[in-house]
Amino acid sequence: MVNIRKVVSLGYLFSNGGVLMCRCDACGHTETLPARPLLRRYGAGCPVTRLERWLACSRCGGKGGTVKAVWPPDPDSGKRLVD
Repeated sequence: MVNIRKVVSLGYLFSNGGVLMCRCDACGHTETLPARPLLRRYGAGCPVTRLERWLACSRCGGKGGTVKAVWPPDPDSGKRLVD
């Protein structure tokens, strides 16, 4: 089975009310990342998935993890969508 992830830029994610969640592969630490520093460092056009190889865990220092775009809750169902 092929895993196809939609390519979303940081600018698109944050301008539409989304947040960025990261999970460390080494220790399992999960963190929501702030928009402003990411936009300043990587730019609005940077694909969210590209960050997986650049970020390091703030708990254990490990490299490599999963980055997910989390969208605001759907007004009808109240559920959040995750890419």
